[in-house]
Amino acid sequence: MDKNYELDMLARQAQERLAQQNQANNLGDVYTSEEDYYNDFFEEEDNINNDYDTRYGAETTVNQASNYNPNNNVEYDIDNTGEELWKNGPTKSMIQLWKKQFEGHDICYVNVADYNFIIRTLNRHEYKSIVAIPNSNALNREEIICETVVLFPQEFSWKQMAVQKAGVPSALAEVIMKKSGFTNEYMIEVL
Repeated sequence: MDKNYELDMLARQAQERLAQQNQANNLGDVYTSEEDYYNDFFEEEDNINNDYDTRYGAETTVNQASNYNPNNNVEYDIDNTGEELWKNGPTKSMIQLWKKQFEGHDICYVNVADYNFIIRTLNRHEYKSIVAIPNSNALNREEIICETVVLFPQEFSWKQMAVQKAGVPSALAEVIMKKSGFTNEYMIEVL
């Protein structure tokens, strides 16, 4: 089985388990029962191969499998025939839709190594879910962060990252983290 596919399945399973735990704990701290989380995760790991395709389909991304879907029940009338921001890029109307869909997040244009991206910021719950994924190293977390918040290109996945320049996911994840508040830029004022 493809290693990226297995990692993708593990990431989705971990996100699903964290969402279930948060619902059960009324959105409590995901770190309260770390030992129980790992035990439950590895007991169910054997079932991933059997029911993954049934639940999500073979080509589902982390974004699509995630329980996080802001403004899920709101319908927007958007004319998708608008002007593209760049050749084969998103339209201005798509940007407006994302701003409404992800209200409270910043929607940003980022160019990394001549690749164009539209991203949104990462929220705290998503970040905690990503860092809590077991057996995940820094490179995997960077890829999951990118896959979670990249709005364009649509369905940005590990397969696309694998054929791009090696540093693109790392550089993009760094930009996403800075824009999401992980920065040394702040103001302190003595009152």
